[in-house]
Amino acid sequence: MKINIISKDYLIFEDKRYISFPNLCKGKNGELLCTYRKASEFSFEAAKNNLATHHDPDSSIFLATLDIDDRNNCIIKDNKKIYQTSYGVNDPSITLLRNNNYLIRFVALKITNTKEYIHDKNNKIFSHRVEHGLVTNVVGQVVMKSNDLKDWNEISLVKDINYGPSCGRDPIIELEDGSLLMPGYVGAPARSDISLIHRSFDDGENWNFSSIVAIDKDGEYSQMHGINFNETNLLNCGNGHLIAAIRGDTTFYTSEKTFMPVGGVGKIYISHSHDGGLCWSKPFDSGLFGQPAQLNLLKNGSILMTYGYRKKPYGVRVSISNDFCRTWEEPQLISREFDIWDCGYPSTIQLENNKFLSVYYGADSNLRRGIEYSYWELL
Repeated sequence: MKINIISKDYLIFEDKRYISFPNLCKGKNGELLCTYRKASEFSFEAAKNNLATHHDPDSSIFLATLDIDDRNNCIIKDNKKIYQTSYGVNDPSITLLRNNNYLIRFVALKITNTKEYIHDKNNKIFSHRVEHGLVTNVVGQVVMKSNDLKDWNEISLVKDINYGPSCGRDPIIELEDGSLLMPGYVGAPARSDISLIHRSFDDGENWNFSSIVAIDKDGEYSQMHGINFNETNLLNCGNGHLIAAIRGDTTFYTSEKTFMPVGGVGKIYISHSHDGGLCWSKPFDSGLFGQPAQLNLLKNGSILMTYGYRKKPYGVRVSISNDFCRTWEEPQLISREFDIWDCGYPSTIQLENNKFLSVYYGADSNLRRGIEYSYWELL
């Protein structure tokens, strides 16, 4: 595969803020929408001191409207906060349904100072960062709805009866019959992560059925054992055929032997379903190292994968498969080379012809985390 970078640059950065986890969606009028998370000076300082955290009680969800200007640069046309409460938030994504309603889902976290924490046996501890003095419980994935991008209403909190509250990163997808699928994962730190799919038949108000996409039985007793199958991106190929690109972390150390206090690294795994996601094939190694990934179905039937690469040279890469994700062409770098591992989480959308917009996060020279973009084309 050959690509051409038309433009790439910084997009959303702020002093003493940790801005990350962007997700793109085309709006009902063709506008480019981007959700992302903004965290406070606490997160900025923690990351600056190599103690990165994604658990910040002073964090919020933003929605930006982007455009490509006459000089082929990506610009911000509008940018506004749409959610902040006493909960910490993570990993927003946005979906436009065929009924012209928008859904945004994100993870809500209860974050408590250690000295104030009261243990509830029904809510397992997700994280205890002694260096920050914080204990985190997962509240679940929150779903909000809007038909005008202005007024947002919470319509559900996903807390599965069998698996409890899940985390997630990837957008809700709509199947041909209007049913919805939402990726999630549970497990860590008590065991390795399990990739799940939550299902709704009523436009996202209830999510009463979940199915397992990937699980490693070797991880039964610790996230340090086996493969952590967590952030999972779904591609609808039609007629019940779905492909999942699954993050599969196997170590929590970078190639330079630096411990990563948030997440891990490993290969990207692929699984197929032919019954609308009720059951899944045994996941197989894609051969691509990265975390996490997004899949796009191209008009010619090829599948594009964009993914973060947390080995030197750190960055965001892209590859193409012509055989439904069994083999991949030589990956190409679409971002700049980052100096540190804390980067990636790309979201890519196809524009006119063979042109694409990808957004992702990384650190600038002042170690601020922020969103960058690449506007590029397939040749």
